[in-house]
Amino acid sequence: MSVNARLCFSLLLLTLTPFSTYAQSCTFGAPFVGPAITESLNARSIYASKPDFSNPVSTPLAHALEKRFEETLQRTQASEASISLYSPEHGFWSNSRGNTAQSKPFWLASIGKLATAIVITQLIEEKQLLPDDTIDRWFPEIPQSDLITIDQLLRHTSGLHNFNHIDSVRNQREYKSPAYLLEKSVDQGLDFCPGTDWNYSNTGYLVLARIAEKLDEKTYANIVQDRIASPLNLSSFKVISQDSDSNTIVTPVTTSAPEFRNDIAGIHGAGSIVSTTNDAITFLSAYLRGQLISDSNIADSLQRLYPVFNSSAHYGRGVMVIHVPDPDHPTVWVGHSGGAPDGKALLMFDLTRKTYLALALNVQAPAEAIANAILKELD
Repeated sequence: MSVNARLCFSLLLLTLTPFSTYAQSCTFGAPFVGPAITESLNARSIYASKPDFSNPVSTPLAHALEKRFEETLQRTQASEASISLYSPEHGFWSNSRGNTAQSKPFWLASIGKLATAIVITQLIEEKQLLPDDTIDRWFPEIPQSDLITIDQLLRHTSGLHNFNHIDSVRNQREYKSPAYLLEKSVDQGLDFCPGTDWNYSNTGYLVLARIAEKLDEKTYANIVQDRIASPLNLSSFKVISQDSDSNTIVTPVTTSAPEFRNDIAGIHGAGSIVSTTNDAITFLSAYLRGQLISDSNIADSLQRLYPVFNSSAHYGRGVMVIHVPDPDHPTVWVGHSGGAPDGKALLMFDLTRKTYLALALNVQAPAEAIANAILKELD
């Protein structure tokens, strides 16, 4: 398999092969028997600096990056694309394709899970939650909810059935409320006993956002605004709701604006955030530099990393660690990837190059391979 092929994965798409429903009784604290947990990352290895958007890359490097970006986009059907990159050694660079790519935010898809994880961790730091709290006090209707913990939801080990696995849900191109998505997931039962295995679950992050709403007594959109976007002055970083103006976000090639808005609004804490790539980099930088949660919780998020299916990625507590399988330029990325048939996004910090990169496209395309090609121009 080629490097590019191995780099190309989309979390929302990789979860379309369902686990069988687990109907047996479970016990609290049952041992993990899933794929071997062999990965961890020392948070001290991350020396992330604050992006300086006023310091551009050199003109020759800008031309090289632009040429490479255009070459990689020609292999996709993207009509709108945006990329932002910051390296303390080389400076800042951004580029876009399309008439609206520079002014309108893109759907970040599953990258939004990092925001949900940050909000939940803030609530933990405020003593409103504990990682080992079970969710039965909020969601007694969920099977084995007295065994499912906050930490399991964050790490995708809860066993909650992913609503993306349900054909009747996946094929509806219309607004589906969080309550409806949760109900459909609950109807499927658990995939496995809580804590015993790993399976990417959008439902788990929807539940986390609902819990945050109950504790903060605000909508998820207002929580993200108050806890993340406003403190960091991120004007484009927003949660899409049914009431959002569909013309204010980049629309996928294959979907109308209202249809797209309605389709992503209901997924809630699982990935309903939009942003420009510049604001996305600022968001990741603030997370890695301890502006949003404590250094100790960043370290905890990077421990007990679970293999993401057969890809080169591993999953912590709302964050991904991607080992780039490039024999000539091996490196590690920390951040999150996201995508679906309507779009693809990638937000990461390259540990070797100490470089941030955010990329968004309005089609499903190999963002990881595009990013890797762009980053090679820095070597």
